[in-house]
Amino acid sequence: MAIGRSPARLSPTQVRQISADLFPERQKVLAKLVSAFNSRDLDSFGELFLEGFVAMNSEGAVTADGLPALLAYLTEAFKHHPKLQIRVDASIGVGDLLAHTEHVFNFADGHSENSIWVYEFSGVKIAKWHGYVAKAS
Repeated sequence: MAIGRSPARLSPTQVRQISADLFPERQKVLAKLVSAFNSRDLDSFGELFLEGFVAMNSEGAVTADGLPALLAYLTEAFKHHPKLQIRVDASIGVGDLLAHTEHVFNFADGHSENSIWVYEFSGVKIAKWHGYVAKAS
């Protein structure tokens, strides 16, 4: 495949192969995301995203438009929840999407959440995510 070739011109077989080839790399991106989040390393966290990153909630509303907005949100979240941690339980990749189940715990008030995150990738950078809180306790 030629560099810069439009994905629309790829055959379904080529698209599946590219997706399969990138899945391990995208899994590594998620592992880095968890590590950076849990250690509060926002510089390393930010390197995993495109500048034009968009975060959306389960209703499709934009919750962060651009990487600076995401990092500002996380900075505030870490101030209010200084021990907040995440753990990824399972993930699956389809095309440019990678989804995983996540356990978020150590909120300041003691509650935890189980959620599902769907990441849309551009190569090995996260372009967009959708978050779905499945269960809070």
